[in-house]
Amino acid sequence: MVSNSILVLKGVVIFDLLICMSASSVYPVYRNYNENFRNLAATSDYVYIGGNSMIIQLSPSLIYLDQKYVSSDRLTSKYPENWLLATQNNDSLIACNFNPKYDALCLKLNSDLSVISNSSNLISNKQATKYLTTTIRNTNILIIASSMCLSNAAENKTCNSISSYSLDTFLQRFQPYVDLGNRTYAVEYFQQTKHVTFKAILKIEKFIFFVYNTEDGHSKLGKMCTGGVYMRTNAFEDTPIICSRNGKNYRMAKDAVHWNGYLFVVFSDDSTNVICKYKITNVKAIFMKSRQERLKCPFNDDTTNVYFKKQKLAGWCFNQTTRLCQSFLRNVSIRSI
Repeated sequence: MVSNSILVLKGVVIFDLLICMSASSVYPVYRNYNENFRNLAATSDYVYIGGNSMIIQLSPSLIYLDQKYVSSDRLTSKYPENWLLATQNNDSLIACNFNPKYDALCLKLNSDLSVISNSSNLISNKQATKYLTTTIRNTNILIIASSMCLSNAAENKTCNSISSYSLDTFLQRFQPYVDLGNRTYAVEYFQQTKHVTFKAILKIEKFIFFVYNTEDGHSKLGKMCTGGVYMRTNAFEDTPIICSRNGKNYRMAKDAVHWNGYLFVVFSDDSTNVICKYKITNVKAIFMKSRQERLKCPFNDDTTNVYFKKQKLAGWCFNQTTRLCQSFLRNVSIRSI
């Protein structure tokens, strides 16, 4: 379900001056005058660069080792621009490139850049994405948050904002809800022409968090659950997120990281860059309170969202007296959802 929560996640500035650290001869530097670097990925043994035609392999000391085209034979460049580069479990590499028509080719590669498998399933009008690899329900998956419509061959004209694909059966749709008609772990855009701009995607504990900006100049923090005994849908929800300093609210996020129990988010306007931190326990409390209010019995879902389609709610609501989620089948604690 998509939330139009009135609760706002507000942070306080911890840093508002960014100092540039320049490389010198003390630090190794890799230069390449033929490739435009687009994406970066690393394992414990290698550093990989996704360029405008090549995947480049470096040592941890940035010594050049190898390079290959993203193509079935790795010798030609029919897909000249890299838009996704990610590692899986430190032993394989996922690379996706597209051509001027936005046809995409994705490869799963060994550490020596030999091809394990390939897929042309993904379909996008334009590549503008954030992504991560993780494990959900014992399945290795790739989650993609796309600022344009994204689908695959099986979904045809579906306009997904958030999609998930199995890496074990390479880039097949991840469908953990077998008892609910093979529903996918995904969120669709409400309109094909109205999108958000994703800035970060992170896995924190049992949740996937998304930081994104809306077309009207605001930032939101979205959340999806990665599974549990009573997991019936992916239950996407979001809440506004702002950063405050000296009475001024910053509303346009640029990036985010998770470290030591806190979410750190960079915001900026025309003249200032700021960083705010949010305690994860407070973030979860905001979402919990919002969910309990939104799903209170008797349930009447009259919320709307201009960006995402509603998630289906499988016959339950939150009883504010018993503090339980009640359904036709069982009563379960809201903490289990």
